[in-house]
Amino acid sequence: MNQFNAVLFSLENSVGSSRKDEEAREAKRFQSFFSNFLDQMLKSFLESKLDKRDLTKELEAGLFKLLLNAYNFGGSTALQTFGFNTPFSTITLKFKLKDKSILKELKKRAKKSASDIYNTTHSDLKFQSKAKKRESEKEAEVNSKKRLVKYITNSKSWRAFLIIRREFLFGFSLARWHVFKKSGATTKRWLRTSDKLTRGNHKKNQEVGWIGIDAKFPSGVLTPGIRDKDSFGCRCALDVKINNIKSKNVWLGS
Repeated sequence: MNQFNAVLFSLENSVGSSRKDEEAREAKRFQSFFSNFLDQMLKSFLESKLDKRDLTKELEAGLFKLLLNAYNFGGSTALQTFGFNTPFSTITLKFKLKDKSILKELKKRAKKSASDIYNTTHSDLKFQSKAKKRESEKEAEVNSKKRLVKYITNSKSWRAFLIIRREFLFGFSLARWHVFKKSGATTKRWLRTSDKLTRGNHKKNQEVGWIGIDAKFPSGVLTPGIRDKDSFGCRCALDVKINNIKSKNVWLGS
């Protein structure tokens, strides 16, 4: 196994597997927020009493908590990349986000995501409520409600899954990038998975090799996982050069 594959294997098996486990735990918690949101959306839609701010308030809070937990988890795994908090280290560090500007950034994303989810759901509900051809007025009313209930019921699983994957990956990836940069790493490279599922632009990101910590990869991003349009399901990782970093220089979220 060459050096590149050895590093990639280690990252995929330690960080990757632990991320999946933590994401699964967060999914169970977030599911209740999303399920309640969909139920309230359907009720309000049927009663023609839609209030976007009121309906998205709880969902926004759930998304923020998801992002924050993902961020703190990502920060903790970055410390392990530096060699701390492992069975081979005598130093234990605690990561917890307290930086007000980053907390504000996560809240802003939670608000936007909640708004996007509302808009998509509202659009889908309007589509499902439309009468089909050759339906009488009475049939349309009954069938429309059936379609709406079916849509909401089905959405509770597959849409929740998509949202959780997207938001958790964002928080996780952003945290690792911040810890690496703020702790003094100066050089980075993109590590892609070596199978047919890897995106073409992610292959190009890996091909450029080592670049400056503030430089953008060919796809236009600073790190894997933070741009929604090409990061869903992404298994790539960011690797940085670590030169005997001391615990006192590690950024712990403050």
